[in-house]
Amino acid sequence: MKKSLMALLIVAVLLLFDACSEKATSDEPSNPSPVPSKATDLPSPTLTGSLDDLSPVPTEPTVKPDKDSNSASGNNVETSELFSDEASIKETVLVDEKDVKITATELVYGKYSPELKITIENNSDKNLSFSSATLSYNCNSINGYMVDTGYLNTDVAAGKKAKASIRFDSDEMALLGIQEIADIGIGFKVTDDNYDTYLQTGPLQIKTSIADTYDYSTDTYQWAISNNLFSESYDSVRYYETGEFYSKNGIKLLSEAVLKDSDGKTFLLLEFENHTLGSIYVSLSNIIANGLVVCDSVWTGEFINVGCRRIMAVPISSMIDEPYWDVFGITEIGNIAFFVEIEDSERDRVIDQEEFCILISNEVASFDNSGTELYNKNGIRIIYKGLVPDAFEHSDDVHVLLLVESNYSEEINVRVKYDSVSVNGFMTRFICYNEDIAVGKNAILDVELQGSSLKESDVYSISDIADVEMAIEIRNKKYHIIGEPVLTIGE
Repeated sequence: MKKSLMALLIVAVLLLFDACSEKATSDEPSNPSPVPSKATDLPSPTLTGSLDDLSPVPTEPTVKPDKDSNSASGNNVETSELFSDEASIKETVLVDEKDVKITATELVYGKYSPELKITIENNSDKNLSFSSATLSYNCNSINGYMVDTGYLNTDVAAGKKAKASIRFDSDEMALLGIQEIADIGIGFKVTDDNYDTYLQTGPLQIKTSIADTYDYSTDTYQWAISNNLFSESYDSVRYYETGEFYSKNGIKLLSEAVLKDSDGKTFLLLEFENHTLGSIYVSLSNIIANGLVVCDSVWTGEFINVGCRRIMAVPISSMIDEPYWDVFGITEIGNIAFFVEIEDSERDRVIDQEEFCILISNEVASFDNSGTELYNKNGIRIIYKGLVPDAFEHSDDVHVLLLVESNYSEEINVRVKYDSVSVNGFMTRFICYNEDIAVGKNAILDVELQGSSLKESDVYSISDIADVEMAIEIRNKKYHIIGEPVLTIGE
């Protein structure tokens, strides 16, 4: 069975940035990853080739397969046959400051993961913890591509040493088209017993024995997707385009792809490149599928080192529960819109938010906006779409699905008032996310009725629900109230 998730590229997306959960309204009494401090006098990885000479779709890989393997220009390239384990490193001191010394000693190759062997020396009078590629700090890269692997979490007592292995996922490298390791960029965060930062490096570069002859001008990710290496993780590539879709101040968007996995879930992949003078932070927000807002806030954000590229992967299908797609008449995703914002390493804005749109197919680029109209005023409509059981099989919660259409003169915020929901005349606990809705946009207002509360009112199934009442609050950008309808469903 093919992999259901491209975990190697999107694990940070799924774990780090459940950003929409930050704005829940609930009757029952997340932050982006911390910003790394600037490294002082530390080297950072750079590309040796000219970024302006990138080949959109290389005709052959950087390393040619052995004579018994398939041709690189074919459609069934075996990634295991392409990867070379010949690159090695010389012993290299990566960090030597504040009584901490970290030395890269060897690059070895396991069956599934190349490993960088390191020795850590803690010559301070404090017990220290050393980490890399964690939720709080990750600036790792291979051959100029940011990677999510290279995990390290090692404790070293005062005055002691430790040996550790930092593993990089071969599957992740395969999907990035990396067939040999020319250099590794890695950063370390060191904390004391109080979890205070003792030392934080920037990206440190380790060159291998092939670095001087490696062709950095080849976009190996684009080569991999063009040669069907993604077939191990995805059933189909529904859309793929290369070009400079965005180019400002040394920041480029080089390719866009929409893929579907074996479970029918859709993913958006965006290839960004940083050719500025420092690390940047790229965030994606306000994501719209087929004209329907599926996330109204920041979904994901990632750092990109100087001279590096990052493939940002967004699981579009996971943004709303699977049963909802049928309720809103979405069988395929025909267009995707999203906003991109770029900040520097200190999280100061470099480029203002800009909207991007990807058209996949006009034939499936809409959704079903029919239903029972509950409110229509000031260009704002609220439509009842139905009651749906919770997607989690062990949950007794019930969801009231509403569609909010806004043609108001500015962005609005819609929320369900605290302590305002009743079912069959009994007050009911609930959870509901506030929704920010731009002019001309449509969003789902999902009111989740808590199963435990419903049972207290003798409601054990959806068929037991005769009516639902709730109070809605609609505000403008200045947070002034422009509407306070009380919605009644079922009478």
